[in-house]
Amino acid sequence: MFSWRPNVTDPTWLQIIIWRSIKALPNLRHLTIHAFSSKCPLDLQALVELESISISGTSGTGADQLFDNLARLYASSPRLISLDVSQSRMLPRANLHHLFNMCNDRSPPRRLRHLGLHLCFVRLDKDTLSHLRHLTSLNLELFRVNHHFTPSLASIASRPDEFWRTFMGSGIHLEELRHDVITMSLIDYLSSYSGLKKLHLMDSGSYNREHWVTVDAFFKKSLVNHVDTLEKLTLISRGKSPWNFCSNNSMSIAKCTKLKCLAMTVLFTMPDGNPVVSRSSPDFF
Repeated sequence: MFSWRPNVTDPTWLQIIIWRSIKALPNLRHLTIHAFSSKCPLDLQALVELESISISGTSGTGADQLFDNLARLYASSPRLISLDVSQSRMLPRANLHHLFNMCNDRSPPRRLRHLGLHLCFVRLDKDTLSHLRHLTSLNLELFRVNHHFTPSLASIASRPDEFWRTFMGSGIHLEELRHDVITMSLIDYLSSYSGLKKLHLMDSGSYNREHWVTVDAFFKKSLVNHVDTLEKLTLISRGKSPWNFCSNNSMSIAKCTKLKCLAMTVLFTMPDGNPVVSRSSPDFF
């Protein structure tokens, strides 16, 4: 595995030499690049033997070209099974369709098993789902769905509810999920199969009646399907939240016989009557 973080003080000629050296590595299979301060073109498509790549900070100079090159890499790399893209700000070109659109009938079969997207537009349809058939791990944080169904975003971004409804009908059963938009359709998806091993959910902090129904459904319908496989569970919440660890959900969690790591907010009352929030949130994956 090789990790490179170009520095803003690096001269361009030095970064060019380093990048040429990286491309020349004969056994390079796993690559991480923090690209925000990159000053040289990163022709990622030359690394056809990669099995995993992680790109972060793709919002500086040449970000659009870098995303194009990442799409070319995906289209030309039959070994690639893990792909992470983390942006510092939203760019229209950073969307799932664009990432896959350079594949054609002559492209190698896709075997992507892990996908991580941060600040990217995501829309699921027959074109994008065909690339995710082998997916077992998904990380979607601050992902750009079409919350209000803005017509200009309809071609690149799903609404949160339709995203997981489409996913549920795909037959893809994730073993690892990290996500920060909790909807009833997500709960329905998690209730539709068994075998989840790692789950990291982040609460939005909106506590209306529908939200409480969603939480109740998670502990009574979804979690029970994974009690024999779940090893790590993180539920991040804010303040007095139905996602907090309490007597209402403790018995459901106790049924997870293989659970090795649990991170939840605990809300308790001090002897003086003041509520105290205790948080634990280790980074699992």
